[in-house]
Amino acid sequence: MKCPNCGAENPDEGKFCLKCGVDLDSAQKKTDALKPLGQFAAQQTQSSIRTILQTPGTTLLTLGVALILVCIIVGGLGHWLAGLALFGISVVLIYFAVELRGHEAKAAAARAVATEVREREIVKVKCRYCSALNPDGATNCGSCGALL
Repeated sequence: MKCPNCGAENPDEGKFCLKCGVDLDSAQKKTDALKPLGQFAAQQTQSSIRTILQTPGTTLLTLGVALILVCIIVGGLGHWLAGLALFGISVVLIYFAVELRGHEAKAAAARAVATEVREREIVKVKCRYCSALNPDGATNCGSCGALL
């Protein structure tokens, strides 16, 4: 077993590190407890990247950048006019991709606000005479008129 504190090798049945003296059982439990958190973070990152890559704005941006690379190659081969034409097309694609990504971000933010659940604490005051529930701050019962 490797000590999580100093990295020294210890026998598997050892309870304390032979080099630094740290309790290996509690240290092992701490590292075991952190493993699921790391796996969860990795899964969340992968799903976020997948979501980002599936948007039309990202696809258009990728196409624009790839077209810039093609125009560099075409220009390097001596076809300057074709390279300039491809460069112009790629700049237009990248411009529209950036605009589309902005609209996608605004739409995602609007969806997040629309689906957000808002909790509000509702306090009711019970009338001691008729047991009707009245809004907080009421001075008289709405059902029987008694003072609350």
